[in-house]
Amino acid sequence: MRLAYAGLLTAADVGPVASPHAALALLDEGSGDPERAWHFAADPDVEHRVKPAARPGLPAAVREMPAADPDVRVVAELASWTTADLAARLARHPRAEVRRAAAADKATPPSTVLEMTELVLQNPATPVEAVVRFADHPSMGRCHVVGCVRV
Repeated sequence: MRLAYAGLLTAADVGPVASPHAALALLDEGSGDPERAWHFAADPDVEHRVKPAARPGLPAAVREMPAADPDVRVVAELASWTTADLAARLARHPRAEVRRAAAADKATPPSTVLEMTELVLQNPATPVEAVVRFADHPSMGRCHVVGCVRV
């Protein structure tokens, strides 16, 4: 792996089956073969699926595999490093870990982040401690006792 991170290996030098860690390191450095991401996106080892999900610039078809991964860690990692359109889609994911990662991704459109914030603030299950810090924010308008109405 150190050789891969040091730039002393190329994609032609390692195979994803014989040297998965080196092949993942090359993908991580941006010098691996993007087509090999297919191999890792379907790997039974969750750690092998997480690594390419974090790699920006994956082919669109490859990004769809981690977006549908049954392990939330893979989907959340993808949500942290994806394109604006996929980040906006993942912002509506049923798992909070994925929505949190999408909100933190700089590629997520501001309108999506605002929508997420409004949904959280209107959700009666949101802990009061999480809402209080937004109460005086200028973007929130003025809130009335019953519901939050912008005036």
